[in-house]
Amino acid sequence: MAVKRNQARLHRQVESIVTHCKALQSPLTMQEQQRGRLETRRVSVFSAVGVDTDRWPQVKTIVCVDRQRQSEGKCTTHRAYYISSVSASSKTWMTIIRGHWSVENRLHWCKDVVLNEDKTYGREPNALLTASVFRSITINLLRINGFDSLKSALRELANQIPQIFKLLQ
Repeated sequence: MAVKRNQARLHRQVESIVTHCKALQSPLTMQEQQRGRLETRRVSVFSAVGVDTDRWPQVKTIVCVDRQRQSEGKCTTHRAYYISSVSASSKTWMTIIRGHWSVENRLHWCKDVVLNEDKTYGREPNALLTASVFRSITINLLRINGFDSLKSALRELANQIPQIFKLLQ
């Protein structure tokens, strides 16, 4: 589970442990260069001793992920914390977290930004869920048919009903 700043007490406990305690194992660092930017990720795993066990009885580990992105002469850094009931290596956590962000970037971001899901208004939960399912189907159909960019696919297919029906075959 991601630890956010709005969980003030837990965030302070986790931040204190990461600042003052030694990691359970050597941190794992990974670099990736794509789309003109260099991103460095560092994953460290800590024991959760010191986290409120009354509130978080199953927590065993704290995972700290430091990200540094360099692009066009600018450098940004971000730190994220996670708590878990699973004890695993830094390498395993790197894989899990990258997998989560892959889903976030390839599905949720596309639905939110490209298909404007966050701007969908309505009161009927079933209608909102149905619309979300259709967005997911649309994304999958476009990807299956070779479109890497949803924006360019939507531009290319705008008002092209015969081409759209071909995608469904």
